[in-house]
Amino acid sequence: MSAAARPLLVVTYGGGHAFIGQAVAEEWKRRGGQVVALALTTARRVYDEAGIENIGFRDLLTPSDLKAREFGRKLAEGLPAHPDVCHEESEAYLGLSYADLVAEHGEAEAEQLLTTQGRRAFRPVTAIRRCLERINPVAVLATNSPRAEQTALAIAQEQGLPNVCAVDLFARYDLDRLGQPDYAQNICVITEGDRQLLAQSGWGPSRIHVTGNPSFDRLVSEKFAVQGAAIRRRLPPGRIILFASQPTAADPGYGPRMAHALAPAVHNWGGHLVVRPHPNELWSLDDLPVGVTVSPTTEPVEAWLHAVDYVATATSTVGLQAALLGRGILELEIPAGMDHFSYAEMGLAASLPADAITETGIRNALATPCPGLSQLPKPGQGAARVADVIAQAIAR
Repeated sequence: MSAAARPLLVVTYGGGHAFIGQAVAEEWKRRGGQVVALALTTARRVYDEAGIENIGFRDLLTPSDLKAREFGRKLAEGLPAHPDVCHEESEAYLGLSYADLVAEHGEAEAEQLLTTQGRRAFRPVTAIRRCLERINPVAVLATNSPRAEQTALAIAQEQGLPNVCAVDLFARYDLDRLGQPDYAQNICVITEGDRQLLAQSGWGPSRIHVTGNPSFDRLVSEKFAVQGAAIRRRLPPGRIILFASQPTAADPGYGPRMAHALAPAVHNWGGHLVVRPHPNELWSLDDLPVGVTVSPTTEPVEAWLHAVDYVATATSTVGLQAALLGRGILELEIPAGMDHFSYAEMGLAASLPADAITETGIRNALATPCPGLSQLPKPGQGAARVADVIAQAIAR
């Protein structure tokens, strides 16, 4: 089969990773290429809805996988039903992955690794090799998740296949893995600062590309701009701050607590507060401060970002989306139980600690320079930039 007739293989898990894969796949198809996705966990629905051909681990099982099937049945027992992941796929994913863990470490150590590391211990070599043999791709694109995505890049490297890793957020917070120069042939990041960190870790400069995140290309769509303008007309006049909350099991009251602290401070500053609960949060009206507006999760956050002037958040991805649209960002305290992460450290936000949530504190924070904002590539061309990197890798 000629290179032109061979498909691009996209390997991603669900959530934001699948949206990256979808965006690049659609761009690749617009250029006349073919695409097959290895859709992991909840990713299949994303690719199905986009009309992108995809397979899962259940498609990679063979009649000889008796032990893997047995492992899968045991490990999948009691898993809650999920509308986007059929039970057969869960059994295949867990069974094939655990069978490789047993083959590499023996049953006793494999059980210990699964107990201590969970699914992060998986390196499903067998399934990935079968996938590559079946698809015979011209190149491999994966995002920066461990397990199957990392394994796909590693085996592509071994086989001399062109391959590209697209990092969804900030490489600096995963340098233990991503800083390894043999992690992939090429890597796409979203900030100049991350490019510099990878170069310092040993990556060749020509292999690091500042592309932005393709899943954020939709931020600049005319649809969201129009919806945002309509939302703005519904809001009170003046400056608007959107608080993007996020849940954590260790601090379940974080969202309401921060909303009650922000509401009077924003009012005294002369602005209006919009509260955006996380989709996994359930707030009652009793939890909300008087006089705030709720941004319902049934409406796209992208439209709301077009409607507001500033965003206050801790580590929510909404903060990065706001930065890409040129909105000012106030970094709030990180909820208990959440990994350290800081937009302020990257120069993308101004810090607003809990004891500074006052009219003066907001004013001073918004006057703080944020030099990292100038290092972000403009949204709208991320998928095209990543597709260019893939095409160049194939050409070489």
